[in-house]
Amino acid sequence: MVDFFIMDYPPAYNVVLGRPILVDILAITSIACQTMKFPTPINIEIVRSS
Repeated sequence: MVDFFIMDYPPAYNVVLGRPILVDILAITSIACQTMKFPTPINIEIVRSS
């Protein structure tokens, strides 16, 4: 479980995740492709920047 802080204005980033949470969720990030992959109980999810 992760707590998020939700802001009521358009920030420069969609979400900011620190290294500890990325390690905890076994995420693999690609800055060049602006993607993040992480395992779920069913499969591997991919999040892409728009």
